Amino acid sequence: MILKDVPKNNFRITGMFSCLASCFNAQGNDVSPIVLKGFWKQLFMFTFNAEKDGGAHDWTLFPDFTTGCDVSNIMGYSYIHEKDLEWQQAWKLIKESINKRKPVITTWEPPEIHYPWFVLIVGYDDEKLYLHAYKGAFCEYPIDKFKQGWEKGKAEQPWLYGSIFTLGEKVREINFKEAILQSFNQSIEIMNEKEVTFPAVKGRFRDGTFRCGFEAYEELINYLDRERDYSNLDIDALKIIGAWGACHEAGCEDSKRHDIADYLLYVANEFNGDKRRHIERAAQLYRGVECLFDNLLIIHPNTTPWGRQGYGHLPSLASEDSSLREEAVKSFGRDMKEAVKIVRKIYAKEKEAIEELKKITG
Repeated sequence: MILKDVPKNNFRITGMFSCLASCFNAQGNDVSPIVLKGFWKQLFMFTFNAEKDGGAHDWTLFPDFTTGCDVSNIMGYSYIHEKDLEWQQAWKLIKESINKRKPVITTWEPPEIHYPWFVLIVGYDDEKLYLHAYKGAFCEYPIDKFKQGWEKGKAEQPWLYGSIFTLGEKVREINFKEAILQSFNQSIEIMNEKEVTFPAVKGRFRDGTFRCGFEAYEELINYLDRERDYSNLDIDALKIIGAWGACHEAGCEDSKRHDIADYLLYVANEFNGDKRRHIERAAQLYRGVECLFDNLLIIHPNTTPWGRQGYGHLPSLASEDSSLREEAVKSFGRDMKEAVKIVRKIYAKEKEAIEELKKITG
């Protein structure tokens, strides 16, 4: 059985919002994944803890199934979220849901990449599943191989795998403008929150207490600007100091600013006059923040083979070229100072953007 009326949306940030939008679209609600992502509480959240050399990572960079529950509730829909399942339990529920013409969101670990990808199951037969996934629409995939990836993910990260999600029915009407304004209020509160704490969860990276919002930016600025004698440090020590700005964590923060700007531009059409102008100005500022993050990822010391936006000819502590490694060591302190200049600009622009949102919400 294949649910051919379920559209596929473009996959970004693990695919959660693409899958969720497809579920809404199949019920006649033409909401975009851009809007659903804007309702994600952690989209605007920025965290940092100098003692942990980074932010809250798994808690703030990637959506999980609770995100789907929260967003569905905001949209006025019921949902079914079953967790801590064994495969046979999940498989039974998947078939029952498809037979009721309801697509199913779950997670799996594809064999060719190690990443927590959400996937939308839109059909099955005796041997195959039909998936909306990162590879395309109605992808045919053997059930036994999917089971392997599903169980492998659950063994490594039980907080993210071993669950299924099904969108229910619309249970109440919502005021779409009010929902948007509430997301703005939420972003203002988050960016002005001083700290946030996440519990220890098996397989979930970086628990504990972190500075949040503008306080987190201030801690990051102090961390990058700290006076250190780099001349006595080896490459391994430098890699630890420079980890945040050179790994995918900063890259994900960059991507989130892109998504914020997209969201603001998308929903600005719902408003008129000064409110629309303030939203568009905030979007413009966040687009500027995105560009600054792009620059930061090139200027910040590189500690990984994929750092500096993949420009392999630039100095890197992880380069196979010894001359580039030596240059990266020599320029480490200078690059940290240049990086902090960019973060200060990011901090200022993001503050200005939040002030624009305050003018809308009053």
